[in-house]
Amino acid sequence: MSFSDPLRADPVSSSQKNSSANPFWQYPKMTMLRLVSTLTLLFCTVVTAVDHSIDWIIPQAGPDGDAMSYQDMDVGVGDTVTFTYKSFHNVYIYPSADCGDETDKVLVGDTQSSPATYTFVDADAGQSMFFACQIPGHCALMQHITINVAGEQAPVESPVE
Repeated sequence: MSFSDPLRADPVSSSQKNSSANPFWQYPKMTMLRLVSTLTLLFCTVVTAVDHSIDWIIPQAGPDGDAMSYQDMDVGVGDTVTFTYKSFHNVYIYPSADCGDETDKVLVGDTQSSPATYTFVDADAGQSMFFACQIPGHCALMQHITINVAGEQAPVESPVE
């Protein structure tokens, strides 16, 4: 018996191969390697987070004179958005998605924090999040963006009484 090809080498005797106690010998070694490789690929999913960069400025007027605006952005949980800006801007999350309603707004980066980053977490999944500059007049001048976070938001469990 020669063992020069390790994928075809088979040190088990013919009687052991035909034994019902060891059904794996019914398949050639190459088939088994392919099966193991396929199963490994199925169970190993590589997820890479993405960093989305935003040049955080007041958008300039377009050729028709209308104010330009940031396009909505789609992200996934684990992704990060990085806002880069000059010292006369900041970044807040406005839960109301309304520049005029600052209820429960969350500071992401103040005027001294550029670049400011926000990483999307499981609790953000399935939401549209509204980021805006809170400096007077900037939000009205279209310095805001809606970011849609992929996935479904986990249900909130109510406390058991």
